[in-house]
Amino acid sequence: MSIHADKLFEQGQYLEVRRLYQQRLQAQPNDLHALFMLGRANGELGQFAAMSQCLNRVIQLQPAHAAAHYWLAKALVYSAQLDQAIEQLKRLLNVDRHHTDGWNLLGELYQQREALNEAHQCYQHAAISAPLEAASYVNLGSLFNDAGAFDEAQTNYDKAFELQPDVLSAALGHHLLQPVIAKSSDDIALSRQRYITGLDYLLEHQSDYKSIANLLEQLQWGYGFYLAYQGLDDRDVQEAWARFLVPLIKHVLPDQFKPLPPRRPKDKGAGKIRIAYATHFFYEHTVSQYFKKWIDCANRDEFEVYVYWLEGWPDPAGDALAAECDQFRCLNGSVGDMAKVIRNNQIDILIYPEVGMDLKTRWLAGLRLAPVQCSAWGHPVTTGLSTIDYYLSSGATEPDNADEHYSETLVRLEGLGMNCAPRRAPDAGDRKRLNLPEDRILFLCAQSLFKIHPDTDRLLAEICAQQSDALIVFFDNKMAPVVKSFKARMKAAFDTAAADFERQTQFLPRVGMDDYLRVNVLCTAMMDTPHWSGGMTSLDALANGLPIVTLEGDLSRGRQTSAMYQQMGFTDLIADDEDDYIALALRLGRDAAFRQYCAEQIQRRSEGTVFNNLEGIRSLENFYRSVCPLEA
Repeated sequence: MSIHADKLFEQGQYLEVRRLYQQRLQAQPNDLHALFMLGRANGELGQFAAMSQCLNRVIQLQPAHAAAHYWLAKALVYSAQLDQAIEQLKRLLNVDRHHTDGWNLLGELYQQREALNEAHQCYQHAAISAPLEAASYVNLGSLFNDAGAFDEAQTNYDKAFELQPDVLSAALGHHLLQPVIAKSSDDIALSRQRYITGLDYLLEHQSDYKSIANLLEQLQWGYGFYLAYQGLDDRDVQEAWARFLVPLIKHVLPDQFKPLPPRRPKDKGAGKIRIAYATHFFYEHTVSQYFKKWIDCANRDEFEVYVYWLEGWPDPAGDALAAECDQFRCLNGSVGDMAKVIRNNQIDILIYPEVGMDLKTRWLAGLRLAPVQCSAWGHPVTTGLSTIDYYLSSGATEPDNADEHYSETLVRLEGLGMNCAPRRAPDAGDRKRLNLPEDRILFLCAQSLFKIHPDTDRLLAEICAQQSDALIVFFDNKMAPVVKSFKARMKAAFDTAAADFERQTQFLPRVGMDDYLRVNVLCTAMMDTPHWSGGMTSLDALANGLPIVTLEGDLSRGRQTSAMYQQMGFTDLIADDEDDYIALALRLGRDAAFRQYCAEQIQRRSEGTVFNNLEGIRSLENFYRSVCPLEA
């Protein structure tokens, strides 16, 4: 029976496998193989507690059963019990010091915790244990990429691809890796072309990857997050990636692509439209700040609101959100398990507030889990996915030709499309306490370093060249290689402009929210970054009366700050061109009366326009009514 059941397991017939091994265990309750395979089948069926119970019994009967230790760790991972999984893997490696998969999984868990030194040691152990296998080199590539060490990441991905070119994760890393910090605009063009050429290769070999057992796990590499910060229209590359991704997901989860007809009006509970929001970022994060009012302010007479917090954990922001919706679920485990929950809830309209920052969100968005599926601008780039029907955007940010930038049908919400409350500093703060010089003109550039396009460098350098007491204030990245690469690029621009990089830049450590807002109060002006304009960064600056110099871009993500100014009817700090950007910064630095005028205009005009404005939410609900009418 064991041979027959094991073949059924390979064919994915897990219910039958479970039935057969349960039958076997009635006759022989201590059969190790039956217990082990019953555990594996339970895991494939999403029954992780039952999986753990079986594997614990195997270990009780045979403490040195390495495979049982490993899969018990996997069960704990699937159950989001990561601390316990780490301890279980340590027990495994005491049993078998050369368990390659164990070292790799432990490294992945440490990497998730940003314990990069420990992760590196684990991957090195895995590489020693299996020097001819790609997996450990793929993980080393991922680790170095997370740390911003592009050259080391590329070297390891290339090694993995050289060893096993048929391993998908190795191919993705080898062909699609993008630098966290681009060295120049020319570097962007080269790396982008490499990505496009790599996609062509992957599409050509797509059918080769469908037989991979752990296909979804290998797909976690290569989805081009940093492309969005390169200042170019990403529609073509996003659509090409989707053409590669979606057929592979469909091969693994075919049932999650079946058409879902709209519910009949008589099926709708109390005549309400059932809306669901799914994201990983419902903790204290920009995505939560942008979109929580879509939930809080929903018209409960017309809308039933579900929230899916993907791989969530207890957090005050999540707790507050849970109290404002009709159904709140923390979804953990596999993509298939998450998909089943969402699909079975018979959602009318499913919204992903962002697609592109979280892996499982990207996979789920590639499935058909509701009759109407939408993405929003938490990550302001088209998804490229045919399964996403509409893109909900901040209408004020979109240029006239915006429809060309989206594979989805673009929905321009009124105004900024969101209803944010201003976050204000608790007090005026003190420059000395925050290690800011008291005798300098402080230009705050608060974006994450990887969002700052190389085109910004010359502008900041020229400002400093013309204003000797200017100081550009950045915030450090937690990864030293990222900071090192950014500083080297920026210093070259300062040297060209004959500005003093060492004296005229300062990198602050990461601080808590109150001190961050105080930094906004204490600075002279904020310098918005071309191509990726400030979103929450700019909202916080405006809330604290900090003037922002901005240069409007060609894409929505380069127009956020200018849209805020246009909403409030104050456009004095929207630059006409790069020279005007520099001139406006210098005027703010030198002209205290102009600076005060701008601050007063911002504080007077922002309330009810930029902040605490419901027009975006009302237009959102009008859209919901239009695509899911209550009447037949």
